[in-house]
Amino acid sequence: MHRIRPICNPITKQARIAIYPPRSAWNSLRTFASNATASTAHPSFDDEYHPPNNFPMTTAQKAFFSQPHFAIVGASKDETKFGTKILKWYQQRELDITPVHPKESELQGVTTVRTLADLPDAAHTGVSIVTPPKVTLDLLEALTDDTPIEKRVPYAWIQTGAENEAVYKFIVDHHLEDRVVLGGPCVLADGDNVRASLPSRL
Repeated sequence: MHRIRPICNPITKQARIAIYPPRSAWNSLRTFASNATASTAHPSFDDEYHPPNNFPMTTAQKAFFSQPHFAIVGASKDETKFGTKILKWYQQRELDITPVHPKESELQGVTTVRTLADLPDAAHTGVSIVTPPKVTLDLLEALTDDTPIEKRVPYAWIQTGAENEAVYKFIVDHHLEDRVVLGGPCVLADGDNVRASLPSRL
């Protein structure tokens, strides 16, 4: 039986009804990506693949919050935006958080950097992504082998709405499934539970 549940897209602030087949998320994603590659008519993300929204706590989530540093891409001066709310979530927990913004010099009193490559310790930084999918796709390059190891981001947490068909396919094609959290889990809703499951030093 398919599970039907409304989910909220923080990027567009619209609710949509998605049908989630009771199957392994990544196995279905691999099948989807394979079919998309083989097909001359590229299938629609909305028609072909919907990630389940009932992920168990994954190793990627735990590994993400095991990093000593964090960054947020998508925060702004707008207090109502999800990116800014996530930035404040990190601050409230006294985590080492760096906002990434191409124009602003500071957000919520924290000095920004322009790009992920400008992070002081990118190789040990978990990156929260709250951006339009096209921007997300560019950001994921920082996780690939094409990025020098000292600048390569180990883990990313993509908020719902910051992904699309191209993002999912990129993750599969570059074998990033174990290093990216996406498909439903939210830092605001799930972050505390994940952190509570980690060793007490956090």
